[in-house]
Amino acid sequence: MIVLILLYLVGGVLVIGICGKSGSGKTTISDYLSTKGFIHINLDREAKLMYSQNEVKSALISAFGSNIYKNGNLDKDLLSKIVFGKRENLEKLNQIFYPRLFKLVSDMKEKGVDTVVDGAIIFDAKIDTITDRTIFVKADKDTLLKRLSNRENRDIEILKGRLEAQSFIDKFENRSDFVIDTSKGDVFKEIDLVIKEIEVVKR
Repeated sequence: MIVLILLYLVGGVLVIGICGKSGSGKTTISDYLSTKGFIHINLDREAKLMYSQNEVKSALISAFGSNIYKNGNLDKDLLSKIVFGKRENLEKLNQIFYPRLFKLVSDMKEKGVDTVVDGAIIFDAKIDTITDRTIFVKADKDTLLKRLSNRENRDIEILKGRLEAQSFIDKFENRSDFVIDTSKGDVFKEIDLVIKEIEVVKR
């Protein structure tokens, strides 16, 4: 199902937020919008870059223990088990990354750059408060799991745990301006339909 809304935005900087679970197709849509002149900020990618920052390393070790880094490298599987196995630990991780990611988007907007931001945490990190429009991207559970399995060489139970931990994201569908279900039909055709319905008039 696609919610199609004719949108006119005149002048100023435009920031679009793309929200959805892992594997829903957020990056696919964001990459497409980047061909229309938007700078693409992938929050997952930016967070991964932050893992190597000394300030973030110290915060993570303080929260979860020094064993999450081995020879200076993050043990992704161990951190996933710790974080997605207990809601309290996920909240600790969020407290480390949310403020930093919010500032990243805010700084880009202040620079006057049209930006598309994609990430599962658009609303929880309150990044939606500095976007002009949001798009919620979804897919059925089997499709999500298949995409993640094809994309990542990770234990299937870890992937299931990640999706389960992200179940709270579903509630953001009704708060978004647009909704795209990427498990139905050709995703690129679906994006084209939405793009045709969105007319952005800038400057």
